[in-house]
Amino acid sequence: MIKRAILIGFLVLASCAAVASFDERAAAFGISVLPEEYAIGSKRLQVAAVSQAENGDIEQAKSTARRAIARSPMDQGPLSILGAIHFDNGEAEGAQQSFRAAGALGWRDLATQGYILEQAIQTRDALVLAQRIDAILRLGTPYDRMSDLVRQAETFDVDFTAFPSRLASSPPWLSDYIIDAGGMTGRALERRVGMLAEGRARGMRLNCRSIGWASQKLIESGNISSSANLWQSLGCGEESATNLGPDAGGFEERGSNTEATTLLRWNLEQNGDIQAAIETAPAQLDGTALHVTDNSPGEKLAARRAIVLDNAGYILQWEEFATTPGADYSVAIECATNGRRLTAKMVAEVSASASSTKRELDVSPPGEDCIGQILSISSISSGQQTEFWLDNFVLKPADEAR
Repeated sequence: MIKRAILIGFLVLASCAAVASFDERAAAFGISVLPEEYAIGSKRLQVAAVSQAENGDIEQAKSTARRAIARSPMDQGPLSILGAIHFDNGEAEGAQQSFRAAGALGWRDLATQGYILEQAIQTRDALVLAQRIDAILRLGTPYDRMSDLVRQAETFDVDFTAFPSRLASSPPWLSDYIIDAGGMTGRALERRVGMLAEGRARGMRLNCRSIGWASQKLIESGNISSSANLWQSLGCGEESATNLGPDAGGFEERGSNTEATTLLRWNLEQNGDIQAAIETAPAQLDGTALHVTDNSPGEKLAARRAIVLDNAGYILQWEEFATTPGADYSVAIECATNGRRLTAKMVAEVSASASSTKRELDVSPPGEDCIGQILSISSISSGQQTEFWLDNFVLKPADEAR
């Protein structure tokens, strides 16, 4: 059920906003209104009625709300305030009459929407719930105030139709709804992913930045498998058991050089010391590849991404190419949670060559304490500017690779 604090909160927001709007319009047109005139105006009466209701003076609050209705009969505000007072006092018939009258004047009233929402919760009406939640959020209510109600309402939408029908239009609260998934687990997370997937099927705009933020929250909470499922099932990453399929391993992912909001795609370092970018590959490699240019001495991270390994040994294979000597780099895989390395320390010394060179690295079984891993590529320079290309990373189970 909607708590009294929520419904009264809607009233306070609506009535205070109305008075602020009244004051701003008066100032804009240079109207001088005496305090006495303010006191008998409908907007001021609405604020007074809410204050009286909060203080427990119910009969006086009703009287004040009725005076506001008389002064402004085509205004939803005083009608919804009277309805909320009836509702809070257990007077169901009076609440229904007042809110029905307010609703007939339009949908842009928070308290009226809150009342309809409460009735829909009582009847477990998923369609009405989704419609009212959409309306309330479109009226500017912060998503975090509604998130628990959204999750509750989703449990009623058993056939995944009510919420996806609202998601199909890509509402202004869509990004918050997606990011909220990053704090979920278990059945609630599965349900949210299902709602989003059905919304996509109905025309919802793909929003991989927000999906990336949600995925990253899941990674940071140690739920990397669910993170990968969210990312891949909504169309932001290729379907891959390891999150390093042909597109990712070959640096062919869509929008690879745009800002990454999740480690489920390549995170590229670009600063004064090092530039890592995905560019058209030289003829010795295919399609696009990772191009690293190193401008300063020392070892520096160039690129990294999260991967998902079963508890088994793997072989990591890839190709390298450079036109000038002196470019050294390292590749490593470590546990996302505790940093334990699954690969031996290695330094690859790149030689200038007319063709690409293939390399491979043994990857130890992660173990039960290593749920989710990070693949990282670092450049190692002696000080002179160096550059190299890497491509075609692939993870193969050790018993199949040789």
